[in-house]
Parts: sequence; structure tokens; C-alpha cells
Amino acid sequence: MKLHEILQFSAAAIPIIAFIWQFAEMKNQLYKYIDSTVNSRDYRINELEKNLAVHKEIYEERKDFVDYQLNGLGEAINHKFNRCMDEIKALKVDLNQSQQEIKNLKK
Repeated sequence: MKLHEILQFSAAAIPIIAFIWQFAEMKNQLYKYIDSTVNSRDYRINELEKNLAVHKEIYEERKDFVDYQLNGLGEAINHKFNRCMDEIKALKVDLNQSQQEIKNLKK
């Protein structure tokens, strides 16, 4: 090969090599962008899962608290009702005894 042919070949090869180099750089930048996007998406998904777990725990705690309070109120109402019924029964017995004593006094 003559020097002239070598120079021509080099002059033709340099732009091709530069194009390949630039293409490889663009490919690397594209992969970096995809990785950063995937990492960002994964981070957001993890944050959303954490927030969802926290809100689920808060909901369950509130639900348990409300159930506990409602159950406690129901028990308190039943207790008061039973005490009231016992008092009414005692008053009926006393009233019957008083009526019996009044009838006995009238005789």
C-alpha cells in the first residue's frame, strides 16, 4: 500500500470510528438514564408501600380502638340496665310488702 492510500483509508476510517464512539456514548447515556429512571421508580414504589403500611396500621389501630370503645359502652349500658332492673325488682318487692302491711293494718 502506498502512503496515499493509507492516508485515504485513515481519513475514511476516522469519521466511522468517531460515529461508532459517539453511538457508544449515546448508548451509555441511555442506559444510565434508564437505570436512574428505574431506581427512581423503585424508590417511589418503596415509599408508597411504606406509606400504605403506615396508614394501614393507623386504620387498624383506630378500628380496634373504636371496637374497644363500642364494646365498653355496650357493657356499661348493659351493666346500668341490669342494675336498674334489679332496683325496679327490689322496689316491686318493697311495694308488694308495703301493700301487704297496709292491708294487714286495715284488718
